[in-house]
Amino acid sequence: MKQIVVVAALIQREGRLLVSQRENVLTGGGFWEFPGGKVDPGETPRQALAREMIEELGIRVQVGPIMDAMVVEQFEKRVTLLFYHCRMEEGQTPQPLDGVAQFLWKTPQELEPALFLPADRQMIGRIAARGDAFLAHTAALWREWEDCGSWVD
Repeated sequence: MKQIVVVAALIQREGRLLVSQRENVLTGGGFWEFPGGKVDPGETPRQALAREMIEELGIRVQVGPIMDAMVVEQFEKRVTLLFYHCRMEEGQTPQPLDGVAQFLWKTPQELEPALFLPADRQMIGRIAARGDAFLAHTAALWREWEDCGSWVD
């Protein structure tokens, strides 16, 4: 089974998380996901995530602390999935670009696992279990990360 490393962004604004829907021509087309993609050879996960945000949504982000990691099997691949808390840089507005049909801002309660890629469903379960406390935790983690200057991956 092929193994890949995938990164995903948890970007929040006003109590909502940014999610994107894959174009129908892609594997998993029509499913929703936390935006991100594969780590290419020679890239760090943070570099890959910054690149993917530009390619998919046309936004520049600050890639912050890692929020979660999991290994899942999806579409005949073993996927190591790394979730990072990210912030859009000032003045950035997402737009659906490469591979993205549309994007939405959703509260944790509005995330419907059945509509998401299998790899993202576990993360949705973890977010749902904590609800609004998840968003408060990510904000606190970001502040701590900034106070330390950043953490080592």
